[in-house]
Amino acid sequence: MLRLGTRSAAQTETIIHNFPSTAEGGGDGVWPVNALIADTRGNLYGTTSAGGDQGTGTVFELQHMPDGSWNDVIVYSFPANDVQSYDPQTLVFDEAGNIFVAALQENGTGSGGVFKLSRVQSGGWSGTEIYTFHSGNDGQSPIGRLAIDSSGNAYGVFDVQGALAVFELSPQPDGTWTKAVIYTFPGQQFAAGGLTTDSSGNLYGATQALAFELSPQVGGTWLYSTIYDFSAHGIGYPMGDLVMDGTGSLYGASVSGGAYHAGSIMQLTPAGPGQEWSATILHNFSHATGIWPNGNLALDRRGNIYGTTQRGGPSGRGCGEIAGCGVVFQLSLRNPGWSYRVIHSFSRDDVDGFLPLGGVTVLDRTLYGTTQQGGDSLQCKNHAFFVGCGVAFGISPQ
Repeated sequence: MLRLGTRSAAQTETIIHNFPSTAEGGGDGVWPVNALIADTRGNLYGTTSAGGDQGTGTVFELQHMPDGSWNDVIVYSFPANDVQSYDPQTLVFDEAGNIFVAALQENGTGSGGVFKLSRVQSGGWSGTEIYTFHSGNDGQSPIGRLAIDSSGNAYGVFDVQGALAVFELSPQPDGTWTKAVIYTFPGQQFAAGGLTTDSSGNLYGATQALAFELSPQVGGTWLYSTIYDFSAHGIGYPMGDLVMDGTGSLYGASVSGGAYHAGSIMQLTPAGPGQEWSATILHNFSHATGIWPNGNLALDRRGNIYGTTQRGGPSGRGCGEIAGCGVVFQLSLRNPGWSYRVIHSFSRDDVDGFLPLGGVTVLDRTLYGTTQQGGDSLQCKNHAFFVGCGVAFGISPQ
């Protein structure tokens, strides 16, 4: 267990965990790149792209202890494979508290799979690969967060012979899972992130060109709708999952485009049946305030929007050839319009992390997230640019 010092910036940042191990396996994971999720007890869960028992990545838990410290536990180490990393995506809970995660790569085939992790009575977790993709007509490379409905079915996006498609995995009485393709996109589309679901079981997602909705119909079919055409309105490449507020509006980030060609935050508002939703640009990014917002957004109960940018920011301390190592930001609704502020600006040193790629999670008025690199570990300093194995951080906005 570690209780680590705080670092002052625009707000107070606390490094709650340094990822210290090596990519060759054993112990901790390294290089976390996806968003964290939280359980009802205030513990955090995430993935690393390397490290663990076999060096192929992990699912980890950060347990929030009564004294305020955090204890890192490896929930699952991905098995040895032929592709070095399973590249696990963002986690999601089902209603029973099981964790589901898609992996872009998979042992032997390199085509990806879906894993389910469940608590066991003796303590700890048990992991099972519930479906393995075999490429070709079976598809491959599931990307982003899965969506889980109230019946326990899992939905995700993947590639089927060069075409983007949406799949459904359904549990069977004998413990197996069956896969069905519920929609295949025409033309050449690329997934911007995973799927989001609402209380009616509708699925929402985005490609590089459009936002879409899939609605379940009587008889098990699905109705597809394009709810917004980004390419027709000059909005840059979206990146990350769409997030829904209590009124049914969706929020997302574009990693390119915008007034300064550095990305933007958008709001998509529902229209009448059969009509295209309306879009509002809430913020255009620039180098001084962060660029390339490519992680998932988070909303708090007041309607504030939080996220991260991969680069840029007011610190001015460079990461490679780009000034600034990324920021955590907040967007707040004011009268009129939205107000943007940088909550924390990352810097490349042996204390702070840098390159926040997954966005943030809001828990008890604190923002939690990870950085792919940085921190105090010497184990990952094997390249002029790759410094540190990454950190998990907490920030309390004032």
